[in-house]
Formats: sequence, structure tokens, C-alpha cells
Amino acid sequence: HKPKSTPTFLTALQSLPVWLRDQAVEHPAVQELLNDNVSQRVPTAVLMFDLYAHVGIIVTNFIAVVESIDNRYTTGDAKITPTYLTGLYCGAIYFLLRFTLQIWSFHSLNILQSWIQNETMTCLMD
Repeated sequence: HKPKSTPTFLTALQSLPVWLRDQAVEHPAVQELLNDNVSQRVPTAVLMFDLYAHVGIIVTNFIAVVESIDNRYTTGDAKITPTYLTGLYCGAIYFLLRFTLQIWSFHSLNILQSWIQNETMTCLMD
């Protein structure tokens, strides 16, 4: 029997204990369901925006650091072009908004508390 892709099913899957969730996602029916959900337009777009934001932040930070080091040794001042800071702030704002929307989504699905507990335990175990 193949499960249906409903928010309730996905919420139940996320709220499982880690050890059970790891086993559940190995089931072929669940893998197919998750692949179908991830391959939809909106989740794929979010993943692509995440990729672009990460690459943009890394490249901008690299260029800003190189400029800062060059300026420090040539002029004695480590100032950088404000454009680089704008790029870094845009990336930070994107991830702040995305994280806020994720928290709001978990709150509306009534799984915020279990998510906080799982994240807290994950951070404590690392």
C-alpha cells in the first residue's frame, strides 16, 4: 500500500524520532513520495535560490577578504567597497526570511515544538 503525499503524512514523517525517521525514508514508497515532492517547482526553486545565495555569499566574501587584505598592506586601511557588504547583507536577509517562513510554517502545522526539541538535541549532540 503506497502512502499519499499529504501534509499530514509529511508532518508525521518529520515528527518521528531520528532513528525511526532514518529507517522510514529508506522504504521505496517513501523515497518515491519524497522524490515526487522535491521535484515539484516550488521546492526545486527554493533549493536553487539557496544554492545561488550560498554561492553568492561565498564569492562575495572571498572577493571582499582579498580586497581587505590588499588594502591593509598597500594603504594600511582594511576598508572594502560597500557593494560587497550589500551582497553579504542581501544573502543574510534572504536566509533570515527563509528561516522565519520555515518557523511560521512549522508553527501553523503544530510541529514547531518538536522541531525545536529535535534541533536542540541535534546541536547538543554535535
